[in-house]
Amino acid sequence: MAYHRTFIAINLPQKAKNIIAEAISDWQNLLADQIELPIKWTLGANLHLTLVFLGNITDDDIFIIGKKITQIAASTEPFYLHFTNFVYGPKDFVKTDMPHMIWLKGEENPKLIALQNELEKAFEMGGQKKKFTSHITIGRVKTSSKAEINKFPKTFNKKCEITVPVSSIEFMESELRPGRPQYTVLLSASFNI
Repeated sequence: MAYHRTFIAINLPQKAKNIIAEAISDWQNLLADQIELPIKWTLGANLHLTLVFLGNITDDDIFIIGKKITQIAASTEPFYLHFTNFVYGPKDFVKTDMPHMIWLKGEENPKLIALQNELEKAFEMGGQKKKFTSHITIGRVKTSSKAEINKFPKTFNKKCEITVPVSSIEFMESELRPGRPQYTVLLSASFNI
């Protein structure tokens, strides 16, 4: 039986991806003059905001999940997301006091939170729920070496203000390949326009 590693996301418009990718490149160039950090950067084509990670599902599940996503999208009105700056992502205080990721942080948006909650409820994502934070993953820290981690700036904050219209959600598959994951849109579900 074939399995698919899937998630539900807001896939950014190409113009927004280009703006963010350019800002990342500018920041990388600035950092390169100071220090080389062990960060695996997200490709511009892969930039998205994850709403719910579904994990491995079967071929049969794709149709059922797609139908639910379409129903939820049809009852959702379009909205805008505003992103403000690059910051460190969540920290794992068990292993280290440094972060695992670099994010483009989004402002809190009640419509986004409602949509994310509805999707979690629809797909019974119970258990210990983490607080949802609007963000786009820009890079992942690829070290646990204390010496490497100590090279990281203690704080990180770079402006990147962008407003993105949201009028659909995407059901995505992630194929883990050497180098970087490849994402495929299985379904794009439009909002109630």
